[in-house]
Amino acid sequence: WDLPLIEHNASIKMAIILLTGRGYGWVVKGKKSMELVGVITEHDVLLLLKGGQKKEVKKVEDLMTPNPVTCNRGEKVKDAIKKMIKHGIRRLAVVDEKKIVGEINLRHLMEKYYSLFLFHK
Repeated sequence: WDLPLIEHNASIKMAIILLTGRGYGWVVKGKKSMELVGVITEHDVLLLLKGGQKKEVKKVEDLMTPNPVTCNRGEKVKDAIKKMIKHGIRRLAVVDEKKIVGEINLRHLMEKYYSLFLFHK
């Protein structure tokens, strides 16, 4: 997996660099531990630029959404889709004991569905 990862204590400048290419990033405690602690998106940065923050924002952890919705390795696809629908999100981090091991998103699901549907009739 080529996961967009950023450490929780990274600067907002580093987050913007990551977001320029991917639009989102999974926030981890450290790249060695890979413990997932949040997610940061372009939308978060736009809100920051708009102003009105209640606290000073210097690091990714100040801006990220903590405790993102996740699915576990081995979880059924239908359950992952239910989580996406319930929470109105397009991607889920796949975790194994709090460590991020991958991700699943709507594009992946559509590609798999259509390849099965079109080629296995």
